[in-house]
Amino acid sequence: MAGQMIECPKCGSKMPVTKAVTSKIEEGLAALYEAQKQEGKKTTQGAFANRSTLERTRIKPLVRKQADRQASERKRKPEQSSKQGHGAVAELELGDTLTKSFPGDKIERVARVRGGAEFLHKVYSRNDQFCGTILWESKYSRDWKKHWLGKLRSDQLKVKAEIAVLVSETMPSEVPHFGEIGGVWVTEPTLVVGVAMAMRVNLIQGARLKRSLEMARDLVRA
Repeated sequence: MAGQMIECPKCGSKMPVTKAVTSKIEEGLAALYEAQKQEGKKTTQGAFANRSTLERTRIKPLVRKQADRQASERKRKPEQSSKQGHGAVAELELGDTLTKSFPGDKIERVARVRGGAEFLHKVYSRNDQFCGTILWESKYSRDWKKHWLGKLRSDQLKVKAEIAVLVSETMPSEVPHFGEIGGVWVTEPTLVVGVAMAMRVNLIQGARLKRSLEMARDLVRA
């Protein structure tokens, strides 16, 4: 997790928790996109084959519900007459999707920024232990703006979030679907739930790793 260090009980070396789990996030997201590509973006279950059967069973209907809800919204709501109107609907959908997909977490709308909105996503494990925070920002513009990344990184430091994710309707050329740019994860709206699942898994695993190392360090000292 950004800003937090873990110490090896044997050699005493320190490293950010983020480095211990970043590769797993990348692998999970790559598998996620491939699964959605093969199955028409109907499920992300295959992207997380390493998770327990119970966890995958819980996630699958959530992804399907999100897809059905988005399809219903598109049918009910005609195309907005202005970009601002479209963005407002999409921003509310992001917060609503996160809240309904992860009822055990806390989703707070922390700001309304030009062209987007920010949500603070506090992740909790199944035994209600706080594991970290994801800062989400939505951008719905016809043009990609590089300065969005710097603004989000600045906001991430202010709220002390471990992960920052920018959801953008228009993706940068170097990241067609999802990826990391300068410490910020960027994703297209259709992958929000899958990206959130990957981030949550790694925050929870990182928190467990940190606690395990702390316990091991205490045992060594004892």
